[in-house]
Amino acid sequence: MTFHLTAALIWVSVCCCHAWKIPLPGGGKISYESGDGLLRIQTKPQAAELDELAAALTCESQIDPLIEGSIVVKDTGTAKGYGAYWMDEQELVLPKHTFLGFYQGTPRSSLEGLENTEYIMTLDGGQSYVDGYERAQDRSAFSPVHFNHEEAPKANCLRMLLTLESSSSSSSNQRQCAFFTSRDIACGEELTFDYGENYWRGRESEKNMTVAWPKRMANQKETL
Repeated sequence: MTFHLTAALIWVSVCCCHAWKIPLPGGGKISYESGDGLLRIQTKPQAAELDELAAALTCESQIDPLIEGSIVVKDTGTAKGYGAYWMDEQELVLPKHTFLGFYQGTPRSSLEGLENTEYIMTLDGGQSYVDGYERAQDRSAFSPVHFNHEEAPKANCLRMLLTLESSSSSSSNQRQCAFFTSRDIACGEELTFDYGENYWRGRESEKNMTVAWPKRMANQKETL
């Protein structure tokens, strides 16, 4: 009875309100935005500090040039191919919750006809996308498109889907995928985030290879 009543209240709220948030036990929340028509359930609360940093972003926000210059894109030596590494000259730690930029690429409203979908990032659950394939080919300068996958909790970066304001009065709000470090990162570490289950549907063999290869290499080194 309680479940049906809660569901009914949520349905009424969706139909009658432009936007709303309902707190969940343990600090999560359910939220709805009429702009994209999506109902979002967040089971784990973001850190207050990270929420404040995200709230301060605009569409024109950029990664600190000093941080960007210290992230190097190079061959991982594994089945993952190229990856992004924190390589500070002074061997300083990259602090937790550092803004690493937005996912960059070509905006797309459909994936129909695309030969390569490895660098596709959805911004709203499947209504619009960013195709980072062409940007990923340029390895001379870092971009979040160069992040490799690592399953949580080993991943050291995280993404946040945000609706951001533009500083230009002629531009409307935009959906962006922002990246932050999720913990302090030591010099020499590869920057990774969890691609999520949706990305790996139909790519199970590829996922097994990228996860198993580093483990096999480690085992080989131990036996040398």
